[in-house]
Amino acid sequence: MFGRAKKHLMWFPFLLVAVTVVLAVTIVVVDQNRNESLEEIAEVLEVVENVEPAVTDEDYQSSVAAVLAPLWPAVESGEGSAYELTMVRDELVAMKVSAEARDVHIRLVAATNQLINGLEGDPVAFADAQVRFAELETTHVWLK
Repeated sequence: MFGRAKKHLMWFPFLLVAVTVVLAVTIVVVDQNRNESLEEIAEVLEVVENVEPAVTDEDYQSSVAAVLAPLWPAVESGEGSAYELTMVRDELVAMKVSAEARDVHIRLVAATNQLINGLEGDPVAFADAQVRFAELETTHVWLK
């Protein structure tokens, strides 16, 4: 009876060492992956800190007024180049917009699209663009 127990006890130290090594390797691997994740998070936070501040309302309004300058004669007379107005629309789309001005900006781009369609021969779109720009001018006097 003791001979059998002695055989099992002889393997126990080796088994104990093997389990300890496996646990140590697992801890090292998990810790290494955790450090890599922390480094990635630190990189993301560094990028977020380097983001430019939002555009101010005054800067936005002056930029929009300058971009829209070639558009107003077309709104009033119905004559102009659809290509030039497409360039104006593309400049509007590329602009940085504050959260407060987002709705106005979307309405400006939509009205410009309608004006482009109107200059390309759609009288209903042109009339719609004129109405949209008139509404925008009355609610936002800085546009013109």
